[in-house]
Amino acid sequence: MFVIMMPDSTAYFANAEPDHFNKAFLFNWRTRDNHPVENGLAFTRQVLNIPMAHKMVSEYTVIDQERQSLILLRPYQIYAIEAVMHRIHDHQDGFVWHTTGSGETLTSYKTAKLAAQDPGVDKVIFLVDRRDLDEQTTSNFSAYAANDDIAINEAQNTGDLMRKLQQNDGKVLVTSIQKLHRAVKKTQAQLATGKQSHFSKTLKQRVIFFVDEAQRSQFGKMQKEIRAAFINTNWYGYTGTHIFNKNKKQLKGDLAVTTEELFGKVCHVYNLRDALGDQAVLPFNVGHVTTIGKDALITRALEKETNRVKARRDKQGRLLSTADEAKIQANQRIKKGDVLATFDSSVITEAGLDDTTMVIVTNTADFEDVSSVAAGSVVEGADFVAVK
Repeated sequence: MFVIMMPDSTAYFANAEPDHFNKAFLFNWRTRDNHPVENGLAFTRQVLNIPMAHKMVSEYTVIDQERQSLILLRPYQIYAIEAVMHRIHDHQDGFVWHTTGSGETLTSYKTAKLAAQDPGVDKVIFLVDRRDLDEQTTSNFSAYAANDDIAINEAQNTGDLMRKLQQNDGKVLVTSIQKLHRAVKKTQAQLATGKQSHFSKTLKQRVIFFVDEAQRSQFGKMQKEIRAAFINTNWYGYTGTHIFNKNKKQLKGDLAVTTEELFGKVCHVYNLRDALGDQAVLPFNVGHVTTIGKDALITRALEKETNRVKARRDKQGRLLSTADEAKIQANQRIKKGDVLATFDSSVITEAGLDDTTMVIVTNTADFEDVSSVAAGSVVEGADFVAVK
């Protein structure tokens, strides 16, 4: 690890060949709540102390075999790992909410590795909900683990999953939630008929579950049944799309649940605003494309409002008269004497309605003064509004 330090500007980066150095991997330090640490002395106290400096180059460094590069974790990844490991030791569940594209896979890999090496943990299972994610996650994990002191296992089918879970090899196992759910249901069916199952011993072990794409609906009912089968577990979700009360959905009879209801309190948050400030994700490329002209938009809005008023009056038994007609168009300049609209006052009177007519000046900011010069009833040709 190299550190660039000045009194009011500090950064760090992983060692790399000159031809492979990428400025995108020049990181600034942040506090646990994502405030930047620029002062060199503050950086020294937080990062270069012992044992933190040792952890930076041992626990928080990864060799990516596929890209042939050394990776140092960003501060938010380190804080998330520490928070999850603390929860594991306290037997508490939780989830990590890091914005999409900020390196959740790498964060979860390092956490899974540390959990697998913890003497208080028997098994570490990384769950995904689709086969393509299963293969992708295994591929990513294997690239990180190629030069690490841990092995990654992948289950080819439900039987293979059950066999590998019974092995005491300390490996991290990547599988789909569907395979694990089938394994649980198969074991429960065997036990219900009085048959013995070696897999039932695994259900009693201390198992740590890491869940990718934790916002997906499949982790509702299936997770509930797997939780009931494994009696000594903790669950940790990773998501870039946190589900709150206002956006939770009820699917296929399951009760709608939030991410917190599924996994417990959040362990660490790194939102899109923080990521954009760190340049940890690509910025938005905002462009405006006009798909409908201004005049057409105004005309459409007027038609919509007219139809709305007609529908309301139809419902109330108040029909528009055939004499009701606007005499001007949108954006048309008018002068004294121009007829704005016509209506049949007899229709209004017969209906017992008020014939008060509203005149609204919407662009008052364009004038020095707009004021009323008449009150009550006015006659044709009389002034009632003065505009300067």
